[in-house]
Formats: sequence, structure tokens, C-alpha cells
Amino acid sequence: MLNARWYIWLRNILESFAHSKHLSLICENEQDIIFPDELTETLLPPIHDIKNLELQIYSSTATSQKILDGFIWILPGLRTLSLTFGSIAKIIEFQREDDVEVILARVKIGSQAKTNKR
Repeated sequence: MLNARWYIWLRNILESFAHSKHLSLICENEQDIIFPDELTETLLPPIHDIKNLELQIYSSTATSQKILDGFIWILPGLRTLSLTFGSIAKIIEFQREDDVEVILARVKIGSQAKTNKR
């Protein structure tokens, strides 16, 4: 885990671009952008204005669930999250109905596509 200052800086950068229609981030590995639980519970308020985020991670060991959990908390207004891990792309669409969050995930690997609903 990186130190707390890194995550506070990252959160502040995200907030400074909160009114952008589309935001893209590129990082070396998932640890750069997975917000630790202890920070999300005490230090970092969520950012409500970011709706579409594209995230490219060079590391092939990235896990989408950890990334998804962190961004659902820090960006509660997120509508689409596009994740790319090397050649694997995932597009996750969030639909909120009557205070219930439904997550539709379209996973694209090469020319295959699959839709999951949770």
C-alpha cells in the first residue's frame, strides 16, 4: 500500500476534474488506484460529479472487483467505468433504481462479449 498522502492527492485530482464529461486514467498497477478501507472510512469524502471514467492498468494482475469496490465508494455518481487490463476490456454500467444499485457488466475479451447483472 502506498502512503495516505498518495491517495489523498489522487482523490483531490479526481475532484478537480469532477465536471469533465469523460475522464481517463492510466497507471502501472492496481495498487495505485485501490483506495484502502481505512482511508475510505475516515479521511476521504466521496466525489459525486464524475459520471464516466476510463481506467487503463498496465499490470496483468489487476482484479476488477477491488477496483470496482473502491470506485463505487469514492465516485457514487459513476455511470460507466471502462477498465482495461492489457488486452482485456470491461465496461461496467451502473443503474440506480429506487435507491437500489444494479450493476451491468459487459466483459469484452477479443471479439467475445458477455453481460452479467448483479
